[in-house]
Amino acid sequence: MKRDRSIVGGVGVIAIGAFLGCAGPAPEGEPTTAAQADAGADSQYSTATFQLTVAPTGAQCIRIVTTPASGSPTTQTFAVTAGASTATLTMTGVPTGADTFTGNAFNVVCSSIGSAAPTWAADPLSTTVRAGVPAMLMLTFRPVGAESASVNFVSNLTGIAAGGYNTYALTDGAPYAWGVFTGPSSSTFSGITAPTAIASGPYHSCAVKPDGTVWCWGYNYYGGVGPNIAVGSVTFTPVQVPLPFSATLVSAGNYHSCAYGAAAGGTVYCWGYNADGELGNGTTTNTATPVLALSGTVRSLAAGQYSNIAVTGDGHYAGWGSNTYGQLGDGTTTNRTTAVRLATDSAVVAAATGYHTCLLHADGSIACLGANFYGQIGDGTTLTRATSTKVTLPAAAKSIGVGYAHSCALLVNGQVMCWGDNIEGEIGDLTGVNHPTPTAPAGFGGETPAALAVGTYHNCVLTTAPNVWCWGGNFNGGVGDGTYDDAFGPLKVTVQ
Repeated sequence: MKRDRSIVGGVGVIAIGAFLGCAGPAPEGEPTTAAQADAGADSQYSTATFQLTVAPTGAQCIRIVTTPASGSPTTQTFAVTAGASTATLTMTGVPTGADTFTGNAFNVVCSSIGSAAPTWAADPLSTTVRAGVPAMLMLTFRPVGAESASVNFVSNLTGIAAGGYNTYALTDGAPYAWGVFTGPSSSTFSGITAPTAIASGPYHSCAVKPDGTVWCWGYNYYGGVGPNIAVGSVTFTPVQVPLPFSATLVSAGNYHSCAYGAAAGGTVYCWGYNADGELGNGTTTNTATPVLALSGTVRSLAAGQYSNIAVTGDGHYAGWGSNTYGQLGDGTTTNRTTAVRLATDSAVVAAATGYHTCLLHADGSIACLGANFYGQIGDGTTLTRATSTKVTLPAAAKSIGVGYAHSCALLVNGQVMCWGDNIEGEIGDLTGVNHPTPTAPAGFGGETPAALAVGTYHNCVLTTAPNVWCWGGNFNGGVGDGTYDDAFGPLKVTVQ
């Protein structure tokens, strides 16, 4: 199997959960502290003490930004107007030359946590800021071009989704995005507020709005974005896909998309590329107009590169499309233009991408099948499997995700385990060595993962803090640390 980044896809699908708290943004990894700088770098690194003496009313989110510069430390005292009042801030240890400050107020509201007054958590620090109460925050300025150091208070993070080469942080407002084919910022998500599900392939993404409508954006090579944009064109503004139901699930492959709605007993419709039977309508003809692929109740829906897996209401699953490596699980390598239904042990969630598939069962066990060149099946071998093979895990799993040639699971005890390809750091254990059995990433700073998202070559978790941590292949910026360097261990990413 040729490893070709130009054609492979990744799919991340998430149904939003409720995670309270406020988190702050700006794609950075863990800050470099002054102590980490070498002895000759004192003029380039400086730690600032930041005191917020008045919490502005009507503006629960404030960002203070400075452009780092080299030079000896100095002290700056200044006022920032935000909303209806002024916040007075004192910063000491600011490098000389870093004396231009700006303050922006964001009209968002953070949820209360155990009290009537709003509680704000500053990220990347754990300091809690409350109205009228002084708080001290320590920041480190890094002289990387004109990179900003910032403190932010933003809407609640509610979920995380990773796709082909991108990542989405979901909030109670518009999603935030980084990587490629996502659009330049959250402002591009015109009309997409608090999506209930989101999915992303390497070239396009789709989301379900709270009203059940499906909207897609990105490159419409073969109609995967839908019929309301010309085939072959591109849009970073979401366009609605006409469907005969209110959707609850959505998936996105390389060039095709699918959605599920419970109306009339449940149906799955697909649109876009169909050379391998991805649309499930018995043909291999591409169409941007959604067509019926499957009837019946569906619990989970996942799109692979050129295939689909749906877990049905009875715990069985159905697969259609490409079957080159037996990833559909019917014991053959024959492509299927209509769904093949198979019995399982009460499957509840399916994950598919690249050329392998994993299923999460009701008892928390995971079984995988398909291509296994890098150990992505997790059975300790590199033998391709046309029937499902159980993965040995240290505890029951509650979610599963697969990339091009790796797989990751979130366990009920909050542990994350990954296996398979590790060339770009997909496993996150700092080694770059492939692992054909489950292996834990290096860690998340003592925080507990609550949600998992897996892209083609990278992974992200949302912790209970809530914070976002990502690792793996980063050649298109999907890790979100402000670089294009692969991350061989998890990095904390602030979301802006």
